Amino acid sequence: EDSSTEGPALEAAAALAAVAALVEGLKAFLSPYLSALLHLLFSPPVLACKQAGCRESASSIRIQLAGVIPPRLLLVPLFAHYDGAVKEGEAATVSLLAMAQRAMEQMDSATAAQHADACFTFLLKALDLRQKRPAHLPALDVIEQGSVAVLLALTMKLSEAKFKPLFLRLLDWASTPPAAQPDAKPLGRQVALFTAVLGLIERLRSVFVPYFRYLVDPIAAHLGGSAVEAEGHRRKKKKKSTAGMLDVADESSTEAGVVEDTWHLRFKVVQALHSCFLYDTVSFLDEARFHRLLPLLVVQLAAQPPTAVSALFGAQQTPSAAPGLGIDLFGDAVVSALVQMAVTANNDALWKSLNHQTLMATRSQRSVSKRLRAVAAVEGLVGRMREEYLLLLPETIPFVAELLEDPEHQVRVVTQRLIKTLEELSGESLEQYLQA
Repeated sequence: EDSSTEGPALEAAAALAAVAALVEGLKAFLSPYLSALLHLLFSPPVLACKQAGCRESASSIRIQLAGVIPPRLLLVPLFAHYDGAVKEGEAATVSLLAMAQRAMEQMDSATAAQHADACFTFLLKALDLRQKRPAHLPALDVIEQGSVAVLLALTMKLSEAKFKPLFLRLLDWASTPPAAQPDAKPLGRQVALFTAVLGLIERLRSVFVPYFRYLVDPIAAHLGGSAVEAEGHRRKKKKKSTAGMLDVADESSTEAGVVEDTWHLRFKVVQALHSCFLYDTVSFLDEARFHRLLPLLVVQLAAQPPTAVSALFGAQQTPSAAPGLGIDLFGDAVVSALVQMAVTANNDALWKSLNHQTLMATRSQRSVSKRLRAVAAVEGLVGRMREEYLLLLPETIPFVAELLEDPEHQVRVVTQRLIKTLEELSGESLEQYLQA
């Protein structure tokens, strides 16, 4: 440690210890000084100080304040400090959101209902950060997850009668361009919406599944080709002449953000569908929704995110995500969603439709990754359905025979693995059928 900073750090630690004692002793009587205290506790020097336990002491004080100051006195100054925290950077913003989460967790249901509207207004502001994309905050995922954690803490304190109008308000907000950007697509807001949806479905599980009826239309829109359009738009823009190097840099940054957000959104939507199917104990996935969503998911077998974007997907996986299938993270998500869709549908006719559309994807001549993902999906169906898949085997055999002649070695390898699984399941050799 740098000895030149040790003295100031010790002084700061002593001051924070005194503040902690005041919080412990005075509790709500400190409310007139909250603004000054928050300014201290979220200041970059304190958040960055690793010496003498300063950072840990400040964190402990924030937790104390959230527990001893009543929400009617705490929330207004805390929310008012948000803009300042954003200007100070990621550490201050994440710390403020963590304090807000703690405050929500400390509320009883009646208090949460009383402050729900004010809290939700704050949450919409916090979730809007991706749409605004401040230049000094290039990595927004951590902050966005912090905002969702606040939302979940609030949600757990509310009745369904209180939560439902707030969720519908979130949907409306996510589809509306910001007032300062009336011509902009609310892409950042849509990403934030589905980050929130993933958090809600993982926390509430089957209780949240019925809310997907409000999400089917947005999901259909997002899986309908917007990522391809965004990528094409980005390439088209590159061909245009620009007035100067600064304009080129600004435009490239903006377009890169659009492509990144579009793929993040698509990945989150596919994950959300997987979680919806996984926790569906209320027959949400009826025949009509099955036939509407199936082709949209099958199309994703061909979707190939840019390498730079794919590298970011690992941090966005949900706790309920299926184990990696050895394809790629986006491909794993699509295959897992298709397989879980079949398991949840639990219907012979729907199984046949899903199996057929997946098998047709193995005939893609242009995309090796699409064929690999399709074979992985069939293998996943066999693994989950077991003996029930034997009903679909007669249709599957001709496609498997074609895959054995695939020009790509990797495709032939995974096909041989699939054949071995099918033979173990059926209890007989399939060689005579594959050569017929």
